[in-house]
Amino acid sequence: MDFSLVQKEEPLPAGAGVRKTAFIRFPEGHIEYKGGTPDPERPGVKGIRFGLNFWRTGRQQGGWDSWNFLRVTVRFDNRRQEEIISTRLLHDVEILEDSPRRMVRFRWPLEENGEGFLTVTFLQYPNQSGWLLMKVDTSDSAAAIERIALSAYPGQTAGPKERERWAAADSFTFPLQLQSKAKPLTPVPSGLVFFNRQAQQNAGVQLVPDPEALEGMTVSGSYSVNAMLDLAPGTTVFSLALGGYSGEETDEVIRMFAQEGSRNTLEFLRQADWTPFFSPKTFEQLAEILETLLADVGTPEEQAAFSGFSAAYEEAVKQRHSEQIRQALADMRELRALLLARALARLH
Repeated sequence: MDFSLVQKEEPLPAGAGVRKTAFIRFPEGHIEYKGGTPDPERPGVKGIRFGLNFWRTGRQQGGWDSWNFLRVTVRFDNRRQEEIISTRLLHDVEILEDSPRRMVRFRWPLEENGEGFLTVTFLQYPNQSGWLLMKVDTSDSAAAIERIALSAYPGQTAGPKERERWAAADSFTFPLQLQSKAKPLTPVPSGLVFFNRQAQQNAGVQLVPDPEALEGMTVSGSYSVNAMLDLAPGTTVFSLALGGYSGEETDEVIRMFAQEGSRNTLEFLRQADWTPFFSPKTFEQLAEILETLLADVGTPEEQAAFSGFSAAYEEAVKQRHSEQIRQALADMRELRALLLARALARLH
């Protein structure tokens, strides 16, 4: 399939909560999530994985981090800081568009009581399939994005001892050091190329952040490479572009990127339209799950509610009204959550 989503939610043994998995496949790679309900005595999601398989070199592990490529730290009104993806179980994931653009959205609850979301949306245009645009958003809450951390393995994960991780920022290149020795980049560059010297020199990854809300950047690495993006206070939306290259001379990639590549990519990023027109697959998958759950644990009133949501969705599609489509799908998800909780309770 050109663009597909497979997701599961299942109970863990002995009443230890639930486990969620999601796998987004697209022609150039995949996005994978795994996580289980946090243990109150051991903070953090069980078995967490949020990996981006993109610009991988052949059968070797490489490119962007296929295990945990993204961390997002938010700051709440009470000044509390928290890294969300590793501490909150994924709330939902859905394909918002599948043709000709591809758009998929992941959401994590910001608070344990379910108020507000950290939303991570990926967007890919058919004429720029070598780039994934990513938007991080907390704008429906009282939390601000404080830091975004990205991880990658340019070339490959494993390599000979002589391999060196390097970065190119605008017109200069430099070797990377461990995070404890890394210094912030001043001024903040318009884009970065991460690559290798001495070995695996014809593949790497590229990063273009929107500098408008970017206050600082630190890059480091030895085994993996890491970019820490510090955002201006109060930032609730931030976007960036993730790319790469393979089978090309690194020096030529760097030269073109410094001359025009990063600037052109930033313009492309800023012109992106993030308003989705929802994929029919989203409704079809929700409807199929709801029909099964309603037959098992539903009531006549809930069946009538589902019929109403379905009718509202169909009308919104006819009118091409994205917000009404979003509301109908939200109502369906709320019903799904209620029915799933009832079905899981029966298992215990």
